[in-house]
Amino acid sequence: MLSIEKQMRHYVAEGQTVDFPVLWVKMMHNNGSFNWVTIDGDGQIIEFEREVCWDYMMSRRQTEMWYYDDWVLARMGKGTQL
Repeated sequence: MLSIEKQMRHYVAEGQTVDFPVLWVKMMHNNGSFNWVTIDGDGQIIEFEREVCWDYMMSRRQTEMWYYDDWVLARMGKGTQL
């Protein structure tokens, strides 16, 4: 286990922003990649990612960010790499 952080998430419902607390848990694989899960207040996993690789030379993520449009745009040459 690398870290456990208390964080906030939000979504918009009917024009109103709803904030809620979560626990973000980051772990490291034996192969050097990272995993993380986000757990809501009821103990349910609401998001996760596994086998994330980091490009230490460029100080940025190496693997896909499926849930971020900016990453997709960068891959298409239409935006900057985050």
